[in-house]
Amino acid sequence: MRKASKGALTEMMFDASERETTVTFEPTDDYSLADIADTVEGRADDCFMIDFEDALALWGIPYTRDEKAMPLMA
Repeated sequence: MRKASKGALTEMMFDASERETTVTFEPTDDYSLADIADTVEGRADDCFMIDFEDALALWGIPYTRDEKAMPLMA
């Protein structure tokens, strides 16, 4: 899963012009990409990356998290 953000709020909160967070996991029979799609469709306006990380942890599914930010140019 990947979330990208940019704009005034990203600049203010993260001191970055752009920011990208990627969570990677191997889908299982218990938790898959279909579960992620259902979550996004049902809660699109109130859906955060941490929600997916919490679900992965609940199901005991290992995952990695990678964050990249492009610093603001002076």
